[in-house]
Amino acid sequence: MKLRTKNFLIVSIVLLVSALLIYLVVDRPAFLFSGGGKSYEEEFVSNYEENIPDDWKIVEIADLGLISIPKTLEVREDGSTIDVFNTVGKSVVYELSGITEPNTESNLVIQQKGLNEANTDAFSSYARVMINIYNLEEGSFPRRYESLNLSEGDLQDIKDQSMEALNQASAVFDIEIRDTTIEEVQVNRMNAIKFSLIRAISDNPEVYMEQYKFFNSNQMIEIILSYRMNESNKWEEDFSEIINTFIITN
Repeated sequence: MKLRTKNFLIVSIVLLVSALLIYLVVDRPAFLFSGGGKSYEEEFVSNYEENIPDDWKIVEIADLGLISIPKTLEVREDGSTIDVFNTVGKSVVYELSGITEPNTESNLVIQQKGLNEANTDAFSSYARVMINIYNLEEGSFPRRYESLNLSEGDLQDIKDQSMEALNQASAVFDIEIRDTTIEEVQVNRMNAIKFSLIRAISDNPEVYMEQYKFFNSNQMIEIILSYRMNESNKWEEDFSEIINTFIITN
C-alpha cells in the first residue's frame, strides 16, 4: 500500500471513530481479501444460505452486499417513529457536540424486533447493528484483495488519536468509555479494523460496542454492533455470528 493511501486510511478511521460517539448518545431507547481470490467470494455467495444459521433472515445491503440476522432483530423502517426520533436527535447532538456529520452514501439500521411498531416490550431491551457506506475517490483505500499492512505502531496511533477525539466529545455528554481495544481482523477473508469499547451514559446500563471498518478502493464500510452488557446472555452469541455473515458482492 502506498504511504499516502496508508496515511489517508489512518486519518479516515480516526475521524469516523469521533462520529461513533453520536451513535453512543442517540441510538438508544428513553470482503477485503488478504488471500485466496474471487473464487472464494463466488463460492461463499452461491452457498450463502447454507453458511448462515437456520431460520435467519438475509438482508440485502443496497449497492454493497449481504448480511443476515436472527428472528429477534428487524430492519428499521424509514419513517417509523423510532426512525424519525433518531434522525432529529442525531442532528441536535451533532450541533451540540461540534462534530461534523459524516457524508454517508447510504446507511442501514437493524434493531431489536418490535421497535418499528413502537411495541412497549421492545423498549425494555437494546441491540443495534448499523451499517454505513462512505464513498470517496477511487484509490483512496486498499482494494478489496489487498492487505491493510498496518503495523502495531499504526494501530496504536489509531487507538491513541481515536481515544483523544472520543474523550473530548464524550465530556459534553457525560459518557464514560472504558476497555477500548483495536486490532486488525479477518471476516470471510476480508481484512478489517475492529474497534471495541464499553460505554455508560449517566445511570443507564453499560453497552458493549464493536465497530468494524472494511475498505474497497473508493469505499469505507462501517459496521457497528452494540448491546447492553446485562443482556449479554441474550445477544452475545448471535452478534458474534452476525458479523460472520457479512459479504461484499458489488
